[in-house]
Amino acid sequence: MVQSSPLNKVTPNIFAVHSKWDYEEVKKTMPEDTSFFTIVREPTALFQSLFDFTMREDVLGLTLDQYVKQVGFAQDRSFGYLGYNQMSWDFGMSLEDMDNLTAAHELVRHADAQFGLVLVAERMDESLVLLAKYMCWELRDVLVLRVNSLRDEFKSSISEESRQALQQRLAPDYLLYNHFLEKFDQQVEAFGRRRMAAEVARLRELMALLVSKCNFVRKEASGLTGRQKPRSYKVDGFVAARGGEACGLFTIANPIYLDLLKEKQRRELLNGTQQAPSR
Repeated sequence: MVQSSPLNKVTPNIFAVHSKWDYEEVKKTMPEDTSFFTIVREPTALFQSLFDFTMREDVLGLTLDQYVKQVGFAQDRSFGYLGYNQMSWDFGMSLEDMDNLTAAHELVRHADAQFGLVLVAERMDESLVLLAKYMCWELRDVLVLRVNSLRDEFKSSISEESRQALQQRLAPDYLLYNHFLEKFDQQVEAFGRRRMAAEVARLRELMALLVSKCNFVRKEASGLTGRQKPRSYKVDGFVAARGGEACGLFTIANPIYLDLLKEKQRRELLNGTQQAPSR
């Protein structure tokens, strides 16, 4: 879409969502003043969620405990990209380095130099406050609904044996997570603990006002249609009982939101091509 823009002069504003990270390649595409941020999550919780959402017993024919017992580092990743140490993989680690802690330390060093901010999933409110500061936004710009969250009845159980095995097998991810969790604490400290508590309270107040204004109603996926319907039947979605389009934007399912943005960009590129002067 960038290549097909009028006279190839449209510069992308955002590089986002899912990609195996390659800093040098992204730098070739994005403007020089691009700000980089990402997010980490507790590795065992991340792996359980990944398994239940995508790999799944009904797809692989293995329970979570069986997968941990039978599938090792050296085996190909499910669908070519899913498996152990998903954060490290997404940060750019190769399959061959998955049990190489020296490579993992090097990965952490590069990530620390490349990302100006790394959010922590388990501390989302504080993360959003730091994100607003980092991007020079207002708190109202980072108001969110928790969508695409797996329902409890679809979460796999895991034995203590498997949990301990995962903690060893996910060593690269734990290096990443613990490093950026410690750095996150330092950033909160530099921001000011009392100031952070006040900003988190203000963020929650703004979110409560938004919920009151829009009257968001949580519904199971089976009870949703159109733009609000998630792709997975295992998650809930939302509808806005009032507030019109401004409130409705918060409830659009993630993939559909991306499709809408892509279609908007295609129309703009098409209009730009039609209006571009002939040579």
